[in-house]
Amino acid sequence: LVKWPFDNAEFVLFDSKVRHELQNSAYPRLAQKAKEMLVFLQDYHDIQTNKIFSWKDFCNNFIQNQNSLDSIANYLKEKISEIEFAEYMRIAKHIIFENIRVFQTVLALTNENILQVGRIVSASHRSLKNDYQVSHWVCDAIVDILSDLEGVYGSRIVGAGFGGNVLAIVSKNHKDNIITQADEKFKNTYNRDLPARIVFPSDGAKCIRI
Repeated sequence: LVKWPFDNAEFVLFDSKVRHELQNSAYPRLAQKAKEMLVFLQDYHDIQTNKIFSWKDFCNNFIQNQNSLDSIANYLKEKISEIEFAEYMRIAKHIIFENIRVFQTVLALTNENILQVGRIVSASHRSLKNDYQVSHWVCDAIVDILSDLEGVYGSRIVGAGFGGNVLAIVSKNHKDNIITQADEKFKNTYNRDLPARIVFPSDGAKCIRI
């Protein structure tokens, strides 16, 4: 775990009011495509098929060997039909660079660079929207509104996508104005309320003795 080092920044969760319908969405198909993509890449980097193999393993090898998407594209063209190629490459691009963004975030947190953390979070949303394509237009609209407000470092859709919440990292001194202005702009543009609440990072789920 990496400590959150910023006393002057907080997390605000904005509710799109779009209910997740993952079973009937494209999410199961995308998850299956990601698994299939991993099978196609089993032999990449000389990884043996009888070893435990995951996207984490692949991305670690990708980074360590300083590979490029072009090299993956050339490799996959021999294994995937032309019709499916573009979608598989979008999925691979998102997963690989999302893993890289995790390493970049750890470094930015270690260096206490809140601006860089915000840029990475926003880049993650663009990837979820354009590459993995699991966002929702309402969540995209919230992110767009937030990007124009003073004191917002970055924001992105959270959860499994296709609705739900947008998480923003904001300046503690600007949080009240950000919540008010975002609600007003959202209401004026889309005739919808934009509920928001302050949330805090935690150690996550764990067993406790009672």
